[in-house]
Amino acid sequence: MEMSQTNITMFRNAFNSKMKELEAEFGVKVNLGNISYNNAGFHTKMEVKNLDLSTGTVMINPRNESAAKRAFVAKFGSDILSDGIIGKRFHLWNGGVITITDFDTKKPKYPILYEKDGKRFKCSVSSIEGRA
Repeated sequence: MEMSQTNITMFRNAFNSKMKELEAEFGVKVNLGNISYNNAGFHTKMEVKNLDLSTGTVMINPRNESAAKRAFVAKFGSDILSDGIIGKRFHLWNGGVITITDFDTKKPKYPILYEKDGKRFKCSVSSIEGRA
């Protein structure tokens, strides 16, 4: 295989389509990270997360969840996570729907992670607090 941007894009698309079957079989979500390549080959990071089969959302490690919630409240002064906001869907004014997928206390400006139309985004706590 010639290493070019076109071929790498084709590889990523083929990989993602083949992974759908394995994701369904094992109840996980597989994400392929950025791909760096040269003439000899390419390398990438692959992330696999367990899914909560009842909601279809990525699971948080239950052992770390309460500690992460406490850290979130201490850092941001907000208790929006107590409502079980992970996996919650919000309807936007323009008809779109977002799903809260995760939060990261190491990112003070945009700690809330969400998906919209299959793409991942981040936002501030204040942008979600009014909707929660």
